[in-house]
Formats: sequence, structure tokens, C-alpha cells
Amino acid sequence: MEVEELLERYAAGERNFERVDLSGADLSGVDFGERMLKRIYYNRPINFSFSNLSNANLSSANLSWASMECVNLSGANLSGANLYCACLGGANLKGANLSNSKLISADLAGADLTNANLSGATELFNSKDTIFHNTILPDGTVINEKG
Repeated sequence: MEVEELLERYAAGERNFERVDLSGADLSGVDFGERMLKRIYYNRPINFSFSNLSNANLSSANLSWASMECVNLSGANLSGANLYCACLGGANLKGANLSNSKLISADLAGADLTNANLSGATELFNSKDTIFHNTILPDGTVINEKG
């Protein structure tokens, strides 16, 4: 799928992009966030579960509430991304750049953060079975163990 098609389908209301291949795509600054207006209108969060987003540029993207279970984000640029309440359980984040990202209440259970950069990230929660190996933590220290 090309980025233009994804954005057109998203604008038309589609939210399920499970198993889509956007490896190497440039989605920097794209707003996939969801809003609840006066508790009347609510859009479903975007679903990238089991998708290939390896080496994608998602810098400064709003992925709050995104469903991204078992997604391949290896080598992806997520610097400055908003991942508030995003579900990244079992995600492959090897070598991903998550510097200055917002990880408030993000689910990283079982995620692999080997060689990932989390410097300056906010609210990193050490979830059960999250893999930290040669991972740069928000405070700049490097951790070399399973977390």
C-alpha cells in the first residue's frame, strides 16, 4: 500500500490497516490521533497490528490510542511521536528511534527494544517481558538486560 492510499482511506473513515506493508514509508507529522467531542462523537483508533512499518518515518506522528500489536517497527523513526495509550505489545522496535516520544500509558509488554533509542522519552513504563538490550533509556543510560 502506498502512503497516499493509506491517507485517503483514513480520511474516508477506515481505521483497520492490520497487516499492511508500509516499510520505508514517510508518515512524519501525520495525525492518526482520535478525539472524543463532548462524549458524542468517537472514532475508532487506527489499527496497524501485525503490519510492517520497518524503517518508516513516523517522527512527530500522533499515534495516540493506536493498536499496534506485533507490528514491525524495526529501524523506524518515531522521534517526537505521540504514543499515548498506544498498544505496542509484542512489537519489534529493534533499532527504532523513540527519542523524545510520548509513551504515557503505552503498553510495551513483550516488545523488543534491542538497540532502540529512548533518550528524552516521557513516561517509559517497564512492562512485563519488555526486552531491553543495548537500549538507550530516557535518561541516557544504556541497559543491557531483559526487563
